[in-house]
Amino acid sequence: MRARPFADWLVFGTTAATLFVYRAREKRGQAPRVSYRVPGHPLTPLLFIAAALYVVVGSTASNPLNALKGTLLLGAGVPVFLYWRRRREGQAKAPAAQASVVGGP
Repeated sequence: MRARPFADWLVFGTTAATLFVYRAREKRGQAPRVSYRVPGHPLTPLLFIAAALYVVVGSTASNPLNALKGTLLLGAGVPVFLYWRRRREGQAKAPAAQASVVGGP
């Protein structure tokens, strides 16, 4: 499937970009300090994101149909993600509701 490299590089670049999100959350105290380091941060992730963006833009320009297929492939996962997130949130709330019923007045 030729649409997959487009989707792959889109995900790779987005994943590298999350490093900046996590670092910002750490600085604001919204996330615990982590015990990993990224060599050359922030330059190496920025270079990788630029390379991923180059591949995505290049593949979109050279073959827009495959880029569209890759986008649809990624988009097909959104309903699955939403289903599992809703299911997990429902399971987290269920034990608390059951405990109040079982405990009684």
